Amino acid sequence: MRTTLTILLTATAALGAAAVQDATEYPQREWRITPVVRCVRKAMPSVVYLSAERLLPTADNTEELPFAPQHEPTLYQAEYALGSGCVVDPAGLILTNSHVVTRTPQPIVTLGNGARYRASVVANDSYNDLALLKVTVPADVELRPLAMAEPGDLLLGETVVTVGNPYGLGGTIVEGVLSAVNRRISYENILVFDDLLQTDAPIHPGHSGAPLINLNGEMIGITLANLQDAPGISFAIPQQRIADLLGLWLIPERFSDVSLGIVPALRRAPDGELQFYLQDVIPNSPAEKAGLYRGMFITHFNGKLLEHDIMEISGTLWQLKSGDTVTLAGEGKTVTVKAEEMPARDWNELAKLKLGLSLRPLTPKLAEELSYPDWNAMAVATPPPGNQSVKRGDLLVQLGDANIYTPDDLSRALENIRYGQEVTAVLFEPVTAPGPIKFKRKTAVLSVNKTQ
Repeated sequence: MRTTLTILLTATAALGAAAVQDATEYPQREWRITPVVRCVRKAMPSVVYLSAERLLPTADNTEELPFAPQHEPTLYQAEYALGSGCVVDPAGLILTNSHVVTRTPQPIVTLGNGARYRASVVANDSYNDLALLKVTVPADVELRPLAMAEPGDLLLGETVVTVGNPYGLGGTIVEGVLSAVNRRISYENILVFDDLLQTDAPIHPGHSGAPLINLNGEMIGITLANLQDAPGISFAIPQQRIADLLGLWLIPERFSDVSLGIVPALRRAPDGELQFYLQDVIPNSPAEKAGLYRGMFITHFNGKLLEHDIMEISGTLWQLKSGDTVTLAGEGKTVTVKAEEMPARDWNELAKLKLGLSLRPLTPKLAEELSYPDWNAMAVATPPPGNQSVKRGDLLVQLGDANIYTPDDLSRALENIRYGQEVTAVLFEPVTAPGPIKFKRKTAVLSVNKTQ
């Protein structure tokens, strides 16, 4: 009953939003169209709601932020509302909080029109509490990206709005003001954030991952949590941190066996000027061979003047195919770089060589044999020698900040780790219990073979 209610409320919220839009056609109501109404009209089509078919208990609760809202559901419902997110690329990229997708490897995305699609987690950074999802929709379904504000373009006291999914009530609009910037949050004397936005807009369970929006309908941050027992003190991750991670994540090397070699970034200089630059150039990549270097300032990309949004570069980079070219201009030079296909390497050989780990894709047949859910993941066949944290039958779903669904995902993740490093893996361990098989989420630190 509770699950049915959640779905019905979400659908009703979507229909209600449409009704509000239609009401504005009446001339006598035009005076009620405030800046907040215009802002919501512009932003709402870009907001999505996230749920899970099966919720997983976590074995390492230390990953949960101490100021995050606590709302423990009844586990293993048919479906559970997790949180919110927003479209950042029309090709299917969605931004949310890391803690929203911690307990499910494949969340369900519900669009404003009620259509539902299963998503994969492309990148997940628990330290910054941001995650990037990828969803595939039919060609006739439009995914409208949310406009992004310039990093640092903030006015204390300005009106801000968030549209989210509190308690499964999709399409819930909350208004407040920007109360403060650069808030520092520490836990057990460890600084977690030093740049958070503060607002008095109330944040409830399910709001996490919703965009914080200014009256221009532009995202200035991603809603995070409220201070426990203080509903008028809420926090959001600022646009600068979001831009840093999108620049790092949205490169072709993460999505395919194609390399270009640049990692763009955007920052505001002390004099207030916005600067695009290369935060990294991958060694031996086409970009390095073409003469690009770390720290190089960029003013134009593919002939267009760069303005204020990291997606002006990253929206192209992540979809590059082998043979595609891009042109960058800056510091008095113009350089054209061609993307190249990376040499394929056997994922199974890499896993054994680097991690001492033997894995099998969780095919539908294997999932049926093990009575596992039909997820895309890699099952552990042989654990690493001497590592008691990893067991036969565990499901590997994340390595570093890269989610692992297929052997290709694993191969790309392994290519980016070096010998002598340590990498954190996220796994789901099956738990023996009556009824359908259950899992607990856990992390394990894997050492990369130093002798190879």
